[in-house]
Amino acid sequence: MPIDKVPIYCLRTNPKNWLRASLLKFKLTAREILEQASLPVESLKHMPWSERYSYLHSIALRNQANRWENTTGIAPADSGFSLIIPVHNEEHSLPSFLSTLLLADLPSAAHINIIFIANACNDASGQILDNFLFGLGKIEMRLLQDNFHDQLLNPSYKAVSLDNVTFMHLDTQTPGKGHALRTGNSLARSSGHSIAMCIDANDYIEPDAIRLMFGAAIHTFRNPLAVGDAVILSGMGYSERRVSWLKRAIDMIESKRQHLVNDTSGYILGCLMAWNTEWLHSIGNPLGIALEDYAMGVLARAHGYRIGQVKEAIIWSYGVNTFTDLLETRSRYVRGMLQLLYAANYAPSTQKIVEQDSFFMRNLRARLHHLLQCSRMHPLNFPKYLATFFLWEYALVRGKRDFRRNPTNPTWKKIASTR
Repeated sequence: MPIDKVPIYCLRTNPKNWLRASLLKFKLTAREILEQASLPVESLKHMPWSERYSYLHSIALRNQANRWENTTGIAPADSGFSLIIPVHNEEHSLPSFLSTLLLADLPSAAHINIIFIANACNDASGQILDNFLFGLGKIEMRLLQDNFHDQLLNPSYKAVSLDNVTFMHLDTQTPGKGHALRTGNSLARSSGHSIAMCIDANDYIEPDAIRLMFGAAIHTFRNPLAVGDAVILSGMGYSERRVSWLKRAIDMIESKRQHLVNDTSGYILGCLMAWNTEWLHSIGNPLGIALEDYAMGVLARAHGYRIGQVKEAIIWSYGVNTFTDLLETRSRYVRGMLQLLYAANYAPSTQKIVEQDSFFMRNLRARLHHLLQCSRMHPLNFPKYLATFFLWEYALVRGKRDFRRNPTNPTWKKIASTR
């Protein structure tokens, strides 16, 4: 998109490893531009700033369009998708997130809806989004036309268009990412988009991530659907932990796979994913639960569809680095899986998938058997396996308690160390 029309924010909350990885890609892009410039560098240095900018910018836009077509196989003008960004009290990370989004390698000729859905915010997130749109250009007030099954959704929303890219700011008092994705999926379908993506507003995509996700999705999703088709694509997530005593312990456990969860192929990276909008509509849209992304994957597999992964599309986040946050995160997993089973009326096919994915959702006898089986394979790790087992047991008790208190609660407490 035209960088002369966008505001500048500092990248103050981005993980350091995001900076290292992304700067390499920015350098390659800059080198490409200079190599293709017909004028020598010395001549460029002596050109008036505006003239030099226009000259180099035209090369940059041409290269961007070529990269898009080389990756996706179709021209930017023939491309279309919706990017949904749920926002819930993200005033701390939102400015840097928006800066990161503006650095994404997206040609303005592509038909893209970038949909910010502020859900139940009681901080400055809404104002930050409004200021962001104001800096992009003239704000239009528009009205939603369809029924989005959300009585607390404001029917009017703000929009700014830059060529074929439209930024939208919707607001609802209905909490939960699942409800936001439902609204976003309906908007995507009303725009004729068969592909929708989601990124979280407290994580940071590498500049080519969306291009790579769209390139994979355009060649993967089919309509009409056939059993065995992939209907969801998951990106690759990397986390960085702020220094703490627990950081070293968690890094060691995860590097040696001592967390007792051996197969994570069924898990979806909810902070960077793409899906077939017609498929999601056909199952009634996402569930409004605490693990809406994982639930989408389970429901897909239960009906004979697949989950794909785009390993080259990378997003960075902060991992938990306190014991309290670790317990909170694992308790949320348990509560979300219980909500999924409850919403699916404890269907055997759904229960089977959940228990295969997560040993801690099995009965006590099966959980103990899993612990002993892992310990026999790696006897030296038994003390760490045992500690992890009891950690999950505590999370199970706490998650069940939270579920009984409010089976339909779609939200969770903020995990402070991931912000």
